[in-house]
Amino acid sequence: MFKKVCPRCAKSSYSSHNGGEWICPVCSNDLTFQRSLFEHAQIKVTPMKTKYSEKKYDHKPNISLYA
Repeated sequence: MFKKVCPRCAKSSYSSHNGGEWICPVCSNDLTFQRSLFEHAQIKVTPMKTKYSEKKYDHKPNISLYA
């Protein structure tokens, strides 16, 4: 992931692609020729707890008899 900091509003902008036109999403400043930084993103994914997983229901899909 690439990051550019806008010199006008000082906000960060992120993109997965470093090439092409790059416009600041906050102030619409053109960041195309600004230096980009590579951000190593680490995302920790935690599973959601639902009422089915907490009570250990055997979830079976609903089957409709109507076509």
